[in-house]
Amino acid sequence: AIIKACNVHGWNVDIIENQEMRRHLSIDNNFLVVSLVYYGYPNAPESRPGGGLRLVFDDVVGGKAAAIADAPRGRDFHDLAHILLIDGWSLSRIEDALRNMNRGDQVQAFWESIENFRRGTFDDDIKRSGFDVAFCHSIIG
Repeated sequence: AIIKACNVHGWNVDIIENQEMRRHLSIDNNFLVVSLVYYGYPNAPESRPGGGLRLVFDDVVGGKAAAIADAPRGRDFHDLAHILLIDGWSLSRIEDALRNMNRGDQVQAFWESIENFRRGTFDDDIKRSGFDVAFCHSIIG
């Protein structure tokens, strides 16, 4: 669907990596590389007026929690900090979003990654990604 949308807009898309559950796409000659991981969202995307789709935010958050459980990166914690700034979102609600994706088996790994983050394990990767480590720690704790 993403490749089709890019083609409609006249953007050149190349598949750089094609694994069973992961795709790396290059859009317009490497100006943008999109990494996609599919976690099997429980809700269908919402149709938008004029075409296009919008993912259900709870599913997006559940996918972020799954990424943090599977193979966390510094930028994931920056994203997590921004999610936690949204009214009504907490780490426990994020855990619920992970469970709603039928990924309850990853809850322990999610919390282990949070603890590793709190010990500073991902600080260098956050910095290399160009994000503010202090901001992330001030929100996630």
